[in-house]
Amino acid sequence: MVISDTSIVIMASGFSNRMKKNKLFLTYQGETFLTRALKLALKNSAFHEVLLVIKPEDLAKIEIPPKVKVVLNHESGLGQSTSVKLGASEASGKHLIFMPIDQPRLSSELLEKLAKQGDSQNIVYPIHNGNPSSPTFFGEKYIAELKEVGGQTGGRKIRDKYHDFTIEIPWSKEELFDIDTPENYQELLEKSNKVL
Repeated sequence: MVISDTSIVIMASGFSNRMKKNKLFLTYQGETFLTRALKLALKNSAFHEVLLVIKPEDLAKIEIPPKVKVVLNHESGLGQSTSVKLGASEASGKHLIFMPIDQPRLSSELLEKLAKQGDSQNIVYPIHNGNPSSPTFFGEKYIAELKEVGGQTGGRKIRDKYHDFTIEIPWSKEELFDIDTPENYQELLEKSNKVL
């Protein structure tokens, strides 16, 4: 079963430059983005493990659930690829799901579907209106290359390189909504208030 062989890597060591605030500690529905991401990743205990890639200074501000493996990123200034390389190197699962912390509406249903659709040869990700999004599943075939990525794009370069082996899962725009700017965050809060 692919899901039991899949490690979830939470990417939490960025600098939130466009947000101008640390996204880990933004709140949505009474919880920080980081807390929501951790709870979501831990919700299905069938996954092999959950890793959190985080900067040392941010780790000092939080308590981490005991089932989460912490991976410190001391070189986050070099780009997103450092988180990808660390996650791929430290994970013990055969397959990986890279999950950002700035999509606070993600569901466990999506994570499970990514793993169940994937296998050793595939890369699986959600799309909306033809636009690829995160989280992304990488089969065992791609782990060695993920350990060697460079620059700001992380695993996107590998995803694009092996397009013939990708599986796209149509998904709702609302759930995939990512928070990159203060305007995005304001929109998220306004939509939440309307629902309430």
